[in-house]
Amino acid sequence: MNIRFLRNGLLLAIGSTSGALFSILVGSKVFYRIASHQGKQGPALAHGGGWIRESSGRLRKIPLMLDWMRLRAGERVLELGAGTGQFTILAARRLGHKGRLYAFDIQPEMIARVQQKVNAAQLTNVHTQVAAAYELPLDDCSIDKAMLVNVLPEIPDHQRALHEVARVLQPHGTLYISEEFSEPGYWFISETIRRVEQTGQFVLSTQRGNWWRYTLGFRKRIHA
Repeated sequence: MNIRFLRNGLLLAIGSTSGALFSILVGSKVFYRIASHQGKQGPALAHGGGWIRESSGRLRKIPLMLDWMRLRAGERVLELGAGTGQFTILAARRLGHKGRLYAFDIQPEMIARVQQKVNAAQLTNVHTQVAAAYELPLDDCSIDKAMLVNVLPEIPDHQRALHEVARVLQPHGTLYISEEFSEPGYWFISETIRRVEQTGQFVLSTQRGNWWRYTLGFRKRIHA
């Protein structure tokens, strides 16, 4: 009887905690969307869930998400919205010494943290720079792939940003967009596909994951 009581109590506690956490995540999304409509969209709002980003369970998923992006040695890759560099080091190692990773973020403090990690890892194939999504310091058609992880909903004019990404991508280049439900600005899969394809610059080519965590690959359209 005591064992059954303890087991039921444990299950109830787990259920209550999970329900509370889910409510917090949903509530943060409602707040984020309301704030966005009021013109307060941006990194300051989206970076409120740092404790989730740094959790060990979430960090263990990063290699899987990079697998979905199919990064190859020797490629030139743009990481827009590098944040604290959680993806930067592992991505750069996959590109090898002949590849190049351009890690950009609009926030100087984020780029400083990324550069510290790059230095600690003794990587020579990473270029970090403070840059806005609307004016990327890259030549036309100079990038093989672009990766945006939990960043597109943070950009107020995402259409303009996507056109700029298309500019720097080579013909038949691929844009990878990853989103996680734990992020306040999370977009559902159908929403992301619609917003990206509305630019007329990209077409969906791959889809991995599920509503909780997904990565979408978009091929750059070739205009006649």
